[in-house]
Amino acid sequence: MASLAHPHVVAVYDSGTSGGHHYLVMEYVPGSSLRSRMRPGVPWPTARAARVLDAIAGALCYIHEQGILHLDLKPENVLSTERGEVKITDFGLALSLLDVRTLFDLGLAEGTLDYCSPEQWHGLRLDQRSDVYSLATLAYELLTGRLPRRIYVSACRHNSRLSKQVDKVLRQGLARDAAERYSTVEEFRAALADAFRPRRWRFRLIGHLFIASIITLAMVLLIRASG
Repeated sequence: MASLAHPHVVAVYDSGTSGGHHYLVMEYVPGSSLRSRMRPGVPWPTARAARVLDAIAGALCYIHEQGILHLDLKPENVLSTERGEVKITDFGLALSLLDVRTLFDLGLAEGTLDYCSPEQWHGLRLDQRSDVYSLATLAYELLTGRLPRRIYVSACRHNSRLSKQVDKVLRQGLARDAAERYSTVEEFRAALADAFRPRRWRFRLIGHLFIASIITLAMVLLIRASG
């Protein structure tokens, strides 16, 4: 963990044991957790949520490239600085991809139930898709103000401003079966970013309507002038 260096990851400087307990020495981040900025039942503005989620996804992509899984992503483990910068922290459950069974071999099937993937909770083999599930849960909560249920409820039902495409991405990210999920955080990140973009056909439609209104207005003025 001390080898990690990313603008959206809290730096780990050292580790050790004291009184039979393990500890990490980490970067001090002035600010508060993402949880303190969330209100139950109140969705975040889409643009604001999109920026935060992209930063978190970028951090997860980075640690995955280093061969590490986070396994405990939740609002309490995302820090927001006084300048609005986002950093993920709390790598207490983080594991090397080579040792993903260790947590369960030791009888430590930990994780926060509302955010950890079904396979993590049941002690099955883990990979990047477990962090995808946690990120999708966080995305759903930011965009709807609610946690997703075991049986998926459309995010559009809780936030009518969301597009069906965003809902589709969240649904796949939250698939109970890992095989039906995005295989990497980068795939989920790219799909969500694309879903947040306004559809081009909308701009074309608006442009066509604008041109049509101009033509109609011109015709009305000509008719009045000729009359």
